[in-house]
Amino acid sequence: MKTALHSNEHAGISAAGWRIVLLASLGGTLEFYDFVIFGIFAKDIADAIFPNPTPLISLMVSFAAFAAGYLARPIGGIVLSHFGDRYGRRRVFLVSIFVMSGATLGMGLVPTFATWGPAASVLMVTLRLLQGFCLGGELPGALTYVVETAPRHAPFVCGVVFSCVTLGVAPPPYRLLGTAEARPGCAAFDHQKTPARSRPGVRPSENVEGAVP
Repeated sequence: MKTALHSNEHAGISAAGWRIVLLASLGGTLEFYDFVIFGIFAKDIADAIFPNPTPLISLMVSFAAFAAGYLARPIGGIVLSHFGDRYGRRRVFLVSIFVMSGATLGMGLVPTFATWGPAASVLMVTLRLLQGFCLGGELPGALTYVVETAPRHAPFVCGVVFSCVTLGVAPPPYRLLGTAEARPGCAAFDHQKTPARSRPGVRPSENVEGAVP
């Protein structure tokens, strides 16, 4: 009896269990990528959806819309966890992924402020709130789902989920670096900040005060 109990405690995760863990982890990766990518394009969204004569105000409004998604996360966690307990975590988990993907696609298709006026701004904020609502129920639901699938390996499967979620958050900073390099004006800024001695065609003596030619 003790031998059987000992073997069960150390039994590995089945193939079906691994499939559930990986699908839940990949779903978390996709949702977090969709959620944080808004911040990478905040400047472009500000210009197109939240225009203002003062660029700083336009950018602040865009980041306020970005923050609105975080405010919706606790509400989504409460509501979706309730429906997960009632109708099944797998079903609610899949619905949250599809709705999140649809909201992200919709944000990319929102017309500009010049076309729709304030309706474009309202629609963008609404879709952002929907993103936060779905994400609030996705991660807790995914963790609960994998723990129920492999309860004897709960720390390990939770680590797998969080590792994949980190992968979803990791690509946007690299995308931001690429966007900054390609954005007009960055080259001029870099030219102004680059010491004259490192610029081609400029002699070091031209940048040194009082230097003898």
